[in-house]
Amino acid sequence: MKKVIIWSLIVVIFALNSAKEASAQTKDKKTLLGKTAQIAGEVIKRPFKVAGAMLGFDLGKLIITPTKYEKFIKDITVSASVIDNEDFKKGSFYDVSETLNRVNSVRIERFGSYGQAASPVIRGMTGSRVLVLIDGIPYNSPSVGQADISKIPLSKVERIEIVRGPYSSLYGADAVGGVINIITKDVPKETTVKTAYSFGSWNTHNISVENGSTYGKLGYNVLCDYLFTDGARTHSDHKAFDATSKLKLNILDDVIYTLYTNYYVAKTEQPGARPGLLIADRTPTEVMLGNEDISSLYDHGRTQRVHLNSTLDIKNFSANHYFLYWNDDSHRETISFLNNRDRLIDNDEYMTYVYGMEYKYVQPIMDIDTVTLGASFKRKVFKVKTHQFNENTIAHTFGGRDDVRREWSIYGENEFKLYPFTVICGLRYDDPSDYKTRWSPKISGMLDLGFGTKVRTSYAKAYRAPTLNDINWPQDAYAEGNPNLNPEKTESWEIGVEKLFKDLLLLRATYFRQKVMDAIVWAPTGTRVALPWFSYARWTPSNLNKLSTKGVELEARVNVLKELLLKLDYTYLDPVEVSTAQSNPINDRILTEYRRPAAYIPRHKFYGALEWQKPFGIEGLKLDTFLTFVSHRRNYYAEYAANFIDYIDYPKKVLAHYFLWDFKASYEHKGVEFFFAIDNILNRGYSKFGNKMQDRDYPQPGISFTGGASAKY
Repeated sequence: MKKVIIWSLIVVIFALNSAKEASAQTKDKKTLLGKTAQIAGEVIKRPFKVAGAMLGFDLGKLIITPTKYEKFIKDITVSASVIDNEDFKKGSFYDVSETLNRVNSVRIERFGSYGQAASPVIRGMTGSRVLVLIDGIPYNSPSVGQADISKIPLSKVERIEIVRGPYSSLYGADAVGGVINIITKDVPKETTVKTAYSFGSWNTHNISVENGSTYGKLGYNVLCDYLFTDGARTHSDHKAFDATSKLKLNILDDVIYTLYTNYYVAKTEQPGARPGLLIADRTPTEVMLGNEDISSLYDHGRTQRVHLNSTLDIKNFSANHYFLYWNDDSHRETISFLNNRDRLIDNDEYMTYVYGMEYKYVQPIMDIDTVTLGASFKRKVFKVKTHQFNENTIAHTFGGRDDVRREWSIYGENEFKLYPFTVICGLRYDDPSDYKTRWSPKISGMLDLGFGTKVRTSYAKAYRAPTLNDINWPQDAYAEGNPNLNPEKTESWEIGVEKLFKDLLLLRATYFRQKVMDAIVWAPTGTRVALPWFSYARWTPSNLNKLSTKGVELEARVNVLKELLLKLDYTYLDPVEVSTAQSNPINDRILTEYRRPAAYIPRHKFYGALEWQKPFGIEGLKLDTFLTFVSHRRNYYAEYAANFIDYIDYPKKVLAHYFLWDFKASYEHKGVEFFFAIDNILNRGYSKFGNKMQDRDYPQPGISFTGGASAKY
């Protein structure tokens, strides 16, 4: 780490020294700045003009997330990607999780098809270590830490920005593996009406209607989206409705008020993992309430989500106030291991309230320096109401809890640009009410070597906050929360190079290393329970584990022909975890460290796409084909000795690699588009890990067909 810091300081000193020498060579500072800007413009803009006009190069796309103000992606100092409406059209996507699977270093962990929970993984950092934003507003659940992105229809999204690597210096907690910022559609300048309908496998139907316009200083955009599907498995029906609106009022030339509202409601059946093949490998619940393909025929849930976001922009100042409300109703039925195999019916309600405000000021200085200052406050409330009914004893049990967290934050960032150098330094301070305060620094830089060659590097520290469940889990006979839990800490550095060969080829390569300390894991380290013949410790979250990873990201964009683009992405990861777990069944004071390849994380991911516009000279026709390869993944499950006394072992379970091939054809004429898509053409079976070693895991959808049409007026 010391070498990284020293190397970064050398870059900064060299940049500042170059600026000083240049100033000494001229008496007129304005002339120097003018020449610098002119040289930078000539070297950078020439390839940008060509590449921006060519198919598929992203250099001319705008991105906000790395700095909280707009920049071209060619000018940023970190590894990032932008996917927009043109990319959305290249698949039969419904929610944002499906399109993110096609981004380098990003993978989606999903429990099944439509409606089943899905969370992103970036550079091997799982969902609770990836921060998801909607228009810059945090979307991660305060109770479990992850963001379920299956509940965000793609029809309301303008673009998605993905920043790889830690970013707590701007965004605070949970931005460990990276940040995903989902930007919703803006108000159109002209009257727009758009309708779309698609249908496909498993009786899946999706309808969306959009209308927007601007009248004088007032503009609006309204969108409704409805999805119905029987699901790819038994007992996996899903219905969802989403209504979104955005109002924009130009009070003055430099004063704009924006109000965003969203309401989402869904009902989803939950089949669970595929149980073990043998009856002996199944739980009583799986035997009595499920079948050979699903864990339960009775579990289901209902979700409501409300999102309000009010923004006032006054020149360089922005004031943002927001409110999130989630209501998740869960119906679960289980067969008790004890109590004579009683049938237990749980109807629980989980309510999340987030109130927040953020104030930001961005000040450019003489075209070579930009200062960003900000402050924010969040109040997070998580309420639980539980109701368990014992069908055998006719007994009702009620429970619940209220958790509250308050967070005050301030942050600052400075971007210094003097061609060919760009250096950005950022620092954030977070003061939460229920865990230790945190300082999060980041420094990044870019060196433009000319002739389409750029070098980027960064170093950062970040953290993941303990969830409200981790801290406040109610004490029972077996478990309890830990109010003394510390946040996870991470440290990361990376270096990358980009090379543009005129309008033909764009190459990127990035090497990164990251380590996570004080990783949170549930273990028998809580208060002890004394029984007449022995005592045991309650399970509680503790800062026991470690994770380190290093990897390489490679990207290539090749204009094979004027209308034929080849995309190639590859990610290599070498993740290692140090996991602390109980190894003696009768003595929970004995904890053993296991150093092993990290669970869930594949070493290799490859993505390739061939996008052909106007094939055979047919105007409006597009043919796209996509290939995805993910190498094997491993997980570790506790396995007791036959007598349940001698030992606890943690054998690995391996899920095989999988290969997906997708295809889409579309034709557009005078605002009307027709499309047909086939996903998983080879019908390859692949899964997400189940809950125990004997499970046959969560199967993902096989081959599927989708067709549809859209019209824009």
